[in-house]
Amino acid sequence: MSGNKRMKGVMVVRPFIYGSHSAQVTKRDTPADPSHTHKWTVYVRGLHNEDISYMIKKVQFKLHDSFASPVRIIESHPFEVTETGWGEFEIEIQITFHENLKQFTLYHFLALYHKDNPDSQSKKAVIAESYDEAIFNEPTEDMFKTLEKHPVPPASKKNTNAMFTPQAEQEELRKIAETQKKVLDEIDRYRALIQAEQQRQKAKHEAVKMETD
Repeated sequence: MSGNKRMKGVMVVRPFIYGSHSAQVTKRDTPADPSHTHKWTVYVRGLHNEDISYMIKKVQFKLHDSFASPVRIIESHPFEVTETGWGEFEIEIQITFHENLKQFTLYHFLALYHKDNPDSQSKKAVIAESYDEAIFNEPTEDMFKTLEKHPVPPASKKNTNAMFTPQAEQEELRKIAETQKKVLDEIDRYRALIQAEQQRQKAKHEAVKMETD
């Protein structure tokens, strides 16, 4: 079928975030275990919290073995799992895309406590997020049309409290570019000095040779 034909020389990048937010349980929460101190949600989302089920088929979250049914498979938006607990642990996240991309396997550390004051009883939510990108290299015509229908939306002010924001990412990229430029400029400067020294030594050698002749 024509829709399955690959778009040669075409690459489309779609960013997403994965992470978690947690907060102390409140009177409105009803944890299954009374020893649970926090309510948390682990998720895979669009850069601005938009629905990205157009490119993601399913997400598998591997929780700690102490949870009932620790492997949770989510096949529709929102791709998230909400639980209660008292401990921090690493969560394995496997993302399967509609397009025949290599399956993503990511690891996220569930943070329940503020790093600067882990003993604090603060009710302020703890947000931990990471940025990643799905790269569609030579997607099928059908997938390319789908991606074109879902461009990355503009930044939202609602995301400014997260550890990752598009503005922070751009600032980090700017700093990296500046550092790279400084390094390249320094390399060029030393290369010019070396070439000048080589020319000087060559001229000196030729002058000595003419004198001896």
